[in-house]
Parts: sequence; structure tokens; C-alpha cells
Amino acid sequence: MNGDTTSTSDFGFRTEIDDDIFYGFGAGVNLTDYFNLNTELLFGSVDVEGTIIDGLATFSVDTDSFLWNLNLDYNILNRRLTPVVSAGVGIFDIDTFSFEQDEEETETDFTYNLAAGVRWDAASGLFVKVLYRWTWIDLDGADDDMQFEGLSVFVGAQF
Repeated sequence: MNGDTTSTSDFGFRTEIDDDIFYGFGAGVNLTDYFNLNTELLFGSVDVEGTIIDGLATFSVDTDSFLWNLNLDYNILNRRLTPVVSAGVGIFDIDTFSFEQDEEETETDFTYNLAAGVRWDAASGLFVKVLYRWTWIDLDGADDDMQFEGLSVFVGAQF
């Protein structure tokens, strides 16, 4: 996941989340030969840095976070190897820093994502899916959504 920076109009506050790797698991159901509804829960440890009033006060937190997504994949071809497009919504949970309380606090934010890639049914009951995903996170109080992007690799079993 490639990180991003956002700011708020209040006190010139800026937040930066560094690049990191997330790991997780998921499950899905084939609705048709072309559509798959799936969910995933991803975990990672991210570095969050913040500044306020042009560097007057700063903080840095290495925090655990998780991302939960609910996605709808569209397999473009009904073949063992097919291009895939995907869209979804979810939540992002991360620890942040409160200057008012001078302590860490947990923040949970709405996310939405788009992805494109390929799916390969490697063997009976086994698939590999590789997607490039763009995820936008609506952080509390931020002027703009943060955008993360990165490569997602899935290895799964089909029943």
C-alpha cells in the first residue's frame, strides 16, 4: 500500500501515512459465472506522522490498523484466465493522536475502492487473483480523502 498525505483547515494540521504492507484473509461467493461478492480483512502496522501550525507541534505514531472491505468482482470472461474489475466499500481503523487530550485515540473511517487485474483458475479448486487497487479513506476532519494504492495478491480455494 502506497501512503498519502492530507491536511485540515483547522490549525494547518497535516497527516501523513507511510507506505506499508498489509496481510489478511477473506471469503467470497460466486453469484454467477461472472460476479463474485467477497469480503476481506487486512491487518498492518503503519507509521503516522502529523504536524500542526507549520511544524510548531509534531507527532509520530507506529500503529496497528486494519482495513475491512466488501467488494463485487466482475470476471470479464468465463475462462480459466480472465481480466477482473472490482469495486467495494469498507472501513479503515487506525490509532491517531489527539492534541487536545495529548494521547492516542482510535479512529474508524469509511473507505471505497476500485481495482483491476487478472484471475487465474490454476487448478481444480485453486485460484490466484492479482489486482491493482485504489482505496480512498474519508478521515475525520480532513479536507480531502486520502488515497492509497497498491498491488493485492490473493491465493484461494474454491468449493
